[in-house]
Amino acid sequence: MLAVLADGEMVEIATVGREGMLGVSAMWEGSAVTATTMVQGETDTCYRMPVDAFRREVDRRGRFAQLLTVFSQALFGSVAQSTACNAVHSVEQRWRAGS
Repeated sequence: MLAVLADGEMVEIATVGREGMLGVSAMWEGSAVTATTMVQGETDTCYRMPVDAFRREVDRRGRFAQLLTVFSQALFGSVAQSTACNAVHSVEQRWRAGS
């Protein structure tokens, strides 16, 4: 996931793997999209769902909605942790912690 800056530059803000999904903002009707996405890996299959069908399924409040809630909480936690680390640790500190 990428944030697009006013000058057109893009900054990676999150990575979503096979366990996740893109377009969580479709849950919030009328909200502006704040990021763009791109695929950076090879895959045989990629699923898409129309926004109306997505919202109907979320409105049912079944297992699909529960999974989206858990995933969106995990995604937000990851973005929050990354933001905090970028604010208080040097690149060298972040690299050492990740290795």
